[in-house]
Amino acid sequence: MPKARILIVKENSSATDEIRNGLIANGYQICGLAANATEAQKYIQDFLPDLALIDIQLQDNFNGFDNLCHTGRQHDIPLVFLNNYADDKLLKMAKETDPFFYVLHPFEPGKLAIAVEMALYKHELKNILFESEQKYRMLAEQASDIIWVFDIETLRTTYVSAAVERILGYTVDEVLALHIENKMPPESFARVKNILQEELQNERKNDCDPDRTRTLEIEQFHKNGQKVSVEITCRFLRNELGEPTSVIGITRDVNERNQTLKSLAEKTTMLDNILRSANDIAIITTDLDFRIKYYNPIAEKFFSYKADQVINKTVQEIHEKECVAPERLERAIDQVQENGEYKYNYERETASGKQFIESRITGIYTPENQIIGYSLFSQDVTERKQAEKIMLKASRMEATSTLAAGIAHDFNNLMVGVLGNADLIKMQLEAEPEIDEMLDAIAKSARQAGELAQQLLFFARGGKYQPKILNFNSLLQQIFKRDKHIFPPRVRVSHKSDPHLWNIYADSNQMNQVVMNLCINAVEAIENHGTITITTKNVLLSEESALCQNGIKPGRFLLLSVEDSGSGMRNETLVKIFEPFFSTKFKGRGLGLAAAYGIIKNHEGHIIAESEPGQGTIFKIYIPATESEPEELDESSLNIPGGDETILVIDDESLILDISDRILTKFGYQVLLAHNGQEAIDIAKSFSGAIHLAILDLGMPILGGVDAFPLLRDAQPDMKVIICSGYELDDTARTLLNSGAVSFLQKPFQAEKLAIYVRQALDKQTQKN
Repeated sequence: MPKARILIVKENSSATDEIRNGLIANGYQICGLAANATEAQKYIQDFLPDLALIDIQLQDNFNGFDNLCHTGRQHDIPLVFLNNYADDKLLKMAKETDPFFYVLHPFEPGKLAIAVEMALYKHELKNILFESEQKYRMLAEQASDIIWVFDIETLRTTYVSAAVERILGYTVDEVLALHIENKMPPESFARVKNILQEELQNERKNDCDPDRTRTLEIEQFHKNGQKVSVEITCRFLRNELGEPTSVIGITRDVNERNQTLKSLAEKTTMLDNILRSANDIAIITTDLDFRIKYYNPIAEKFFSYKADQVINKTVQEIHEKECVAPERLERAIDQVQENGEYKYNYERETASGKQFIESRITGIYTPENQIIGYSLFSQDVTERKQAEKIMLKASRMEATSTLAAGIAHDFNNLMVGVLGNADLIKMQLEAEPEIDEMLDAIAKSARQAGELAQQLLFFARGGKYQPKILNFNSLLQQIFKRDKHIFPPRVRVSHKSDPHLWNIYADSNQMNQVVMNLCINAVEAIENHGTITITTKNVLLSEESALCQNGIKPGRFLLLSVEDSGSGMRNETLVKIFEPFFSTKFKGRGLGLAAAYGIIKNHEGHIIAESEPGQGTIFKIYIPATESEPEELDESSLNIPGGDETILVIDDESLILDISDRILTKFGYQVLLAHNGQEAIDIAKSFSGAIHLAILDLGMPILGGVDAFPLLRDAQPDMKVIICSGYELDDTARTLLNSGAVSFLQKPFQAEKLAIYVRQALDKQTQKN
C-alpha cells in the first residue's frame, strides 16, 4: 500500500530539506513545498494531500495562517504543526485550530514519521467517530468482538455491542447495569484500575501521545460464572478540550487462541527436548538465506562451535572460516531442489583418531509444500564403520577358511593313497635297507604333507581332536625339551611361568602347534641376536575389562604371551598376519599364524598381536580356564593283530576304497566296498551274513555319512561303525559318536593306524578321539 502524500509548509532552509529527506526516506511522497500560507492553500486545492506539515511560525499574518487551517479542515486534511521551541502563546493559538499533532524541534525523521502516522490515524479515527450514530452502531453491532465504552468517573459501561451476549452470556442491558468491578475477578479489576491511573498520570506529561492505545489480557466473568480470557485494546475518548472522559475498547475472546498457543508451546518444548535428546545426531536448521536458526548440543560436539557462536550466522561465514569451497554448498542445494535431499560422507582427524561423519541435507517445507529453510542431520558412524571393517575381515577370513578346509580335505584323501601304498609295499617286500629307506622317505614326505593340510584345517576349523584337561606349564616343558633345536644360539629364550597356573581344556597337539608356530615366527623376526620371552599367567577379566580386550567374554583365562625383540611390523602388515598364505618371508607358506588363529578361535579363545616398527612383536593368547584337574595318561603300547571279520568300507573316493581294501585284506579281514551311503545301505540289507564293522566317510555327495548312519544301524543292528573324515572332529562327528559310533578316524592314516582302529572297534575297546 503506498505511503501518504504530504505537503510541507515551511520557509526554505536546511531544516526544510532535512524534513523532506527524512520523510522520503521513510517512504512518504512529497506532493509540494510551500513557503507561505497562500502557496499552501493553492497546493491543497490543486493536489489534495493526505496530510500537511505546517510551520506555526510562518511569516504570514494570523489571518493568513487561520485561512490556511480553515482550508485544510475544509478539505478534510489533517494538520501537523511544527515549532522550533515550546511557546504557550503559539500553543494556545495552535489548539484553537484543532491540529492533529504538534512536533517540536529537532525534527528527527523517526519522530516525524511517528507524528505523521499518529496524525493520519487520529484523522481516520476522528472521521469514524464523527460518522452518523446509526452507521456507527450498525458497524459495532456487526463486529465479532465486543466494542464498548465506559465512563472514567463512574466506571460504568455507557455502550456495549451485541457481541457481548455471544462471548460473555450477558445481554446489553445487563452489562449496562453492572459496575465494571462486578464483571471480572478482583485481580483483573485491580490491574484495570492501575493501568487507568497510570494512563491518567501520563496525561500530565508534555510528550504524552494523546492517541496512544493500550493492550492487555485479563479475565472476565461469563454469566455462567466461568472465567473467560480476553484481550482488550483500548484508548481514551476526549472532549473538545482534549481531556480524557471515557475509554473505548475492543474485547476479544482469546481462550481458543491461548489454548492453541499453550499446545504449540508444549509441542515446541517437546520437540526441542527430542532434538536435544538425540544423543548421536547433530541437527542444524537454517532459513532460505542459510542463516543458522537451530543448533542442537550434539552439533556443538561434532563441529566444535557453541550454539551462541553460530546462531544467526550464515553457513557461508562458517565455511569461509573453515576453508570449505563454496561449490560444496551450491552442489548440496542443487541436489536438495532436484532430489529432495543431499547425502554425503566425510572423515576428519580428531584428538581421539579418525572420525567418520554421515550427513544428510533436506528442505523444510510448509503444508503447501513451499520451502522455507534447510535442515542438516549429521551422525558419527565411526563405530559402525569399524564394525563393518571387522565384519568384512571376518567374512574374508571365513571365505578363506572354507577354501582352506576344502583343500585340506582333498589333500588328506590323496595322502591316504600315498601312505597306504608305501606301507603295503614295505609289508610285501623282503627287508632291503635301501628300499626301506626310500619307502620311509615317501612316508615321511606324505606325513609332512599331511601336517601341512593339518595346518590348513587348524586355520579353517581349529578342530579339537583330543580335548582334555591340560596344565600349560607342563606342556611348555615338554615342547622345549623335545623341540629346543628350533631356537638358534643367537636367540635367548626367557620363561616366566605362574606356578599356580589354571588348567585348560584343549587338544595338546593343537596347543603344541600354536606354541611352535609362534616361536618359529618369533625366531624368524629376529635378524641377528635377540630375546624371546614366553609368559604364562592367570587373568580374571571383568565385564568392563572384557570390553577392552576386543570382545572377549568376561571370566577366567590363561594368558600366554610370546614376545620377541625383532624388527616389528607396520600396521598394514599387522592387520593381515592371520590371513592364510600371507607371509613377510620370501619362502614362507603363510600358514603358521593362520593355523594358530584357527586353533585358538575354536578353543573359544582369542589371539591378539601388537607391534610397532623397531619395537618387536607380542602375541597374547587368551584361553578359557577350567577348575578340573588333568587325567592320568595311558602309556601302554598297542598290538596290531588282524582278524577274519567282515568290514564294509564306505567312501566316495575310489582311491580310499582301494587302499583300505588292500590294507584290511592284508590283515585277514573280509572287505565289502560301497561308493556312497545308498549303496552301503543296499549292501547291508542284502548281504547274507553279518557285517561286523563299517568304516563310514562323512563327506559323500550321495547320502552322506550323517544320513546313512541310522539307516545302516537299522539294516545291521549289531554292526559297529567307525566314522572317518578328511576334516577334523567337529560337532557333527561328535553327534554320531554320542549316537553309537565307536570311534573317529582322521585322514590321512597309515596301514597300522587303520588296523589298530579296526581291531579296537571289533574288540569293543573303543577310545573316542
